[in-house]
Amino acid sequence: MLFLMLVRPGDEGRTGLKYIETQGYYLLDPMIGYVLEYGRCFFDGKLICHNRMCFFATGGIKDGKHRYKDEAFIKDARGLFRKVKRTLTLLENGWYAGRQAIELRKRGVEFDFINYGRGQLRP
Repeated sequence: MLFLMLVRPGDEGRTGLKYIETQGYYLLDPMIGYVLEYGRCFFDGKLICHNRMCFFATGGIKDGKHRYKDEAFIKDARGLFRKVKRTLTLLENGWYAGRQAIELRKRGVEFDFINYGRGQLRP
């Protein structure tokens, strides 16, 4: 699986990227950072495994209250979602799929989130 974190110009310093010294790697937490997460679907020739595109409007909890990210970020993220959804097809279970995935489905390729249900592993 491939995950991309999309960042608006000007938000590079607000990604929440942290170096974890004891582990020797960087961690980007989309709950804290001003990022939009895009996960590429996996296709093995027979099955398409879903992924997601998401963002978090809240930046964690402080003093028992949600801290919301700024309105401009939320507006831009929602706008991008609307644009992306217009390019996709709504499926019978409420999920969306792109043109290529729909063509593969017509040729008999299974979708894990339709054929096996959410959270279930295929046999």
